[in-house]
Amino acid sequence: LFTMSAGLDYDLNSAPIRNTREKNNGACPTVETIRALAWQPLGFDPGEHYKYSLCHDVLGALIEIVSGMSFGEYLKKNIFDPLEMSDSTFVLNDEQKKRLMCQYRYNGELGRAEKITTACPYKLGEGYESGGAGILSTLTDYGKFVDALACGGIGASGARIISEDMLSLMRENQFTDPVRFSDFAKPGYGYGLGVRTHLDRGASLRPCPLGEFGWGGAAGSQMIIDPVNHLSMFYLQHMLGTPFNISDRIVNAIYS
Repeated sequence: LFTMSAGLDYDLNSAPIRNTREKNNGACPTVETIRALAWQPLGFDPGEHYKYSLCHDVLGALIEIVSGMSFGEYLKKNIFDPLEMSDSTFVLNDEQKKRLMCQYRYNGELGRAEKITTACPYKLGEGYESGGAGILSTLTDYGKFVDALACGGIGASGARIISEDMLSLMRENQFTDPVRFSDFAKPGYGYGLGVRTHLDRGASLRPCPLGEFGWGGAAGSQMIIDPVNHLSMFYLQHMLGTPFNISDRIVNAIYS
């Protein structure tokens, strides 16, 4: 599940999800929804290869079962509150709703960005808290999170959210095959536990040290977590289909 190789897919409108939503009048309780996915056949044997999917959503439901808390409550208690991330949540309050940024899609034919809905497709229904998507946050809040990961698991607040040993495991490449962990992966990177991890500077053409890790978002966000230099970078934008590769320029500027 951590390595996205469990045989699941990312069909957000599968029969189990639709049935759960209809049965609960539009709600999709996290654990009930994930339990329903067990009726869906796997696409391949677990561990056979990488496929970006709902794997981490299953892990979110597992956390609910083990902890006895909702996934959102668990994150708040163990990550958000310790790192003083007061603007990170699955459900916005009225004041936060006023600050929610627009999202855009780049129209190549017209050569401009166009506003689209702010609705999150990964919120499958009321009550669903996804392990793979759906948390709303800010540049400042998420910057605190990537800073903690770059500094051995300890945030600027002084709180530890993860051990150094687990961080080391998290950024170890989990696949023995050549780097083909996804269609949108950068050359020179492998896949760790939920993150890309830097394996080959010659292939990546990036100045980051080996073992730098992180992830990027569909609308253009990008993070660099460099535990060698205790350095982090989080770049945020809200434009799907962007033709601009701004984050690589920022990375090169930082390291030069």
